[in-house]
Amino acid sequence: MSKSFFTADEHYDGDEGILRFCNRPFSNGTNMISAIIHRNNELVKAEDTVYHIGDFTFKNPADLSFISTIISTLNGTHILILGNHDNADPFKLVEAGFRSVHTSLELKIDHRDVLLVHDPCVWTVVPPDSGIIFLHGHVHKLFQSIPDQKVVNVGVDVWNYYPISFETILETLSTPSSFVKF
Repeated sequence: MSKSFFTADEHYDGDEGILRFCNRPFSNGTNMISAIIHRNNELVKAEDTVYHIGDFTFKNPADLSFISTIISTLNGTHILILGNHDNADPFKLVEAGFRSVHTSLELKIDHRDVLLVHDPCVWTVVPPDSGIIFLHGHVHKLFQSIPDQKVVNVGVDVWNYYPISFETILETLSTPSSFVKF
């Protein structure tokens, strides 16, 4: 049975700036990329789907061969929701290996409505009583989840550089706390 996984803000590019900006625990960008790939492949099987909710890489949009190489090393099928650093032509990103590319995406998983958008400012237009589970990235370590609002930051910085399963998201949302800061 296939599973759905979610992640964001991987910044696969080896840029040392993201290591400093987010205080990531890797000695260099190459080690960071290897660790994130390894952690993806620990959990994700070939039949699973991974939703990357923005900022897959800082790389020059013309460097699609790099993006293709990363995707080919990751287990699963990959869908990208564009983030503020995903600057390549969406059609070229599909050619590089993403199954599809979106600015936002609405899903139905286990009879639950799920909205995927990189920047959580969009969440302010989601009615609080709608029942929609809102998944995003962009804010790095600002917070992990706001369970009473059904909001989860799926960024790698708050999930130990692993993608998270939908089951983990549901467990996180069942936490009685109203705001879980990382």
